[in-house]
Amino acid sequence: MKKALLVVLLLFLPLSVSAFSFNTADGQFIRLHAATFDPIASGEPAAVREPELAGVVNPYHIVQLSSPSSQAAVAQLEQLGATLLGYLPDNAYIARIGDSALPRVRSLPAVRWVGPYRPAYKRA
Repeated sequence: MKKALLVVLLLFLPLSVSAFSFNTADGQFIRLHAATFDPIASGEPAAVREPELAGVVNPYHIVQLSSPSSQAAVAQLEQLGATLLGYLPDNAYIARIGDSALPRVRSLPAVRWVGPYRPAYKRA
């Protein structure tokens, strides 16, 4: 009887694990100390948005890739002039990108989203 119950539990365990991981680890979220958000579905969280300062250019951006980063995607970003400064879960990087390279970075097929890296994102 115990063996039969164990077999049934082991058969259904993969289903419950895959259902859970579909909702929580699908690579669409950007996870920061200050916030976790899906930049396409919900946009940036209002709590960490700051007003743009006139005349101040922010060269720091978050670049989120469509899938886990590959050497080819990273190489393309760097060839276009992006300097990758650090990794952010899920599939994203903090990057320094000049204004002239920004449209080309956004147009790469491997790029899901590009947005400003705001000072508020550094706060815990």
